[in-house]
Amino acid sequence: MTSSKEPDGRPRRRRPADRTPPPASGTPRVDSSGTPNSDSHAQPAGRGRATHPASHVDSDGRRSSYRRLVALGVSAVVVSGLLVWQRLTRPDVDRLLADARRDWTANASAADDHLERAIQAAGGSLPVGHVLRCRLRVELQRPADALAYLDAFAAEMAADPAGLVELALTAEQMEQPAVAARAARLVPVSAPTRMAALRIAVSSQRSLGQFEQALEGLQEWSAAAPRDPAPRLEAARTLRQQARLMPAIAECRAAVQLAEARLTSIEPTPGMQASVASARRELVELLVTARDAAAARETFDQLAAVATDRAALALVEGYLLRLEGRLEEALDRVELACQRQPAGVEPRFLRGVVLSDAARFADAADQLKEVVRLDPHHKEAHYKLAQALQRTGQANEARQHLETSARLTKLAEERLALQQRLADEPAPATFRRLAEISQALGLEREAAYWRAQATVK
Repeated sequence: MTSSKEPDGRPRRRRPADRTPPPASGTPRVDSSGTPNSDSHAQPAGRGRATHPASHVDSDGRRSSYRRLVALGVSAVVVSGLLVWQRLTRPDVDRLLADARRDWTANASAADDHLERAIQAAGGSLPVGHVLRCRLRVELQRPADALAYLDAFAAEMAADPAGLVELALTAEQMEQPAVAARAARLVPVSAPTRMAALRIAVSSQRSLGQFEQALEGLQEWSAAAPRDPAPRLEAARTLRQQARLMPAIAECRAAVQLAEARLTSIEPTPGMQASVASARRELVELLVTARDAAAARETFDQLAAVATDRAALALVEGYLLRLEGRLEEALDRVELACQRQPAGVEPRFLRGVVLSDAARFADAADQLKEVVRLDPHHKEAHYKLAQALQRTGQANEARQHLETSARLTKLAEERLALQQRLADEPAPATFRRLAEISQALGLEREAAYWRAQATVK
């Protein structure tokens, strides 16, 4: 039987049979009549036998967030470690570039190796490295390798326009016009060095006989610098090489006008005065070729009036005096030109022509024989020599030089025709034929370029 007293002897208290558990936090107690007791206080959460389900959710969320933070921290440590490891184990790009420049002259092979490793260390994309590798091939006189490298890495190298201009200048100085033109053409239109690149490209393309491409570049240059006489003068020279005399004269007149306008608009400099003189001299030569003696004389007198070195104009004045029929004066100017250019072919050619005009055919033949010895591909000299030999009774020898002149003239005409329609017929057969013609005309660099073009896939 259960005792009715407490262990200390006090009477045991009887608990009410209908007593209910304490309500959750915030819930008022209810008395026996069912009425909420507003005087009772809510118990804090977590005390009592029942808890709200949301408390479990909050606890799980905190644990999940903690785990995520720990995972992120571990990942950051791992990534940082990998970056440090790569930095310690991967070669330094700047150091490799410096090593390449150090070994550039003394050990080209080592320099190329440094550049290749620098490109690999940069993940394969290092424009300055590619430009330097190509430039190294130029300086080693390996133009075919340089052209192949330009074709293989054109996109990467275009990201270094300043380096491309340096590469083009080096190729131009090393007499590799095909490489110079290709490198200069890779410079983007928006690059600050674009105008410098166009100058190199135009000059190189003209030396290769790529006249149409040169004229396209000159149009871009002129549009970008409409007040600059240089592109108009270069266009005149290019058109003259194509034997397009009237368009050449028009371009040259425009160049003279622009150059003169510069002199009057701002303080003249020696460079501006030289630009005017160069344009006027070119115009005189074009007008003499066109046999416009009056216009040529007017332009020459303007040129001579401001010339600081009249003797430098001796050759062009000799041609003008010959056109005017003043042969003795022409011979005086030719002698002066020969003194200034002892090994020059052109002064000797003009001397032979003037002697022939003066009916001194034996003297003319001797002079012209020397010209064709120095330049066997001078078709005009062969023709004039044939005339002089015929007048001195040497018909058989005259016939040989006449045939040589005709053959060279025909080849030159075919070369021009092929170049003018090259855009429509860029076939290997056309390139091979141009290479053959250039070789026959003594244009070695041009022939090498066309041979290389014929092998491009």
